[in-house]
Amino acid sequence: MANQIEESNQAAMEKLKDFTGAAMQGLTTDMVSDMAGKAVKMLELLDEVAQPETLGMMRKLPEMSTSLQRSLELIQRVESNGTLRTLIELSEMIGTMKASMTGPMVTDMVEKGVKGLEMADEMSQKLSPLLQPMNEALTLTAQESLNQQPPSKMQLLRSFSDPDVRAGLQFLLTFTKNLGHALQTTR
Repeated sequence: MANQIEESNQAAMEKLKDFTGAAMQGLTTDMVSDMAGKAVKMLELLDEVAQPETLGMMRKLPEMSTSLQRSLELIQRVESNGTLRTLIELSEMIGTMKASMTGPMVTDMVEKGVKGLEMADEMSQKLSPLLQPMNEALTLTAQESLNQQPPSKMQLLRSFSDPDVRAGLQFLLTFTKNLGHALQTTR
């Protein structure tokens, strides 16, 4: 039996030698040059793949595959609903704005921002004494008017005799007058 296997192997080897010989005789110089060029390119590619960085990345790939798959699915979803395109357009617009900004423009924007903060601080200091009473008044008003009917004309006229109503109206009228004056001076 071992003899038959050995004879079969020798017959296969003879056929392989005959086939290789026939193939070698059929090769032209151009074919050999082309094959040599491809072999060189394959070796260069293998050399690039065999770099430590590439091998390290290839070793990490199985660990990262689920994360990469989730990321790709998310990107596909964002792309399909148009959000990715919007983000790209927005980033292009921001890039254009950034490229077109000059030093004086940035300085002007910062100055306006500082002035806005100064104005907000000034207003908060001026409004600070009024905030506590206004908050109390709003809370009381919400509680008192919860189940009340609107006053009649006669009740409105009688409410003018209440000193608290007159003080509140005086404040509102004075504010309205000063607001009108301030609006006219800014025009």
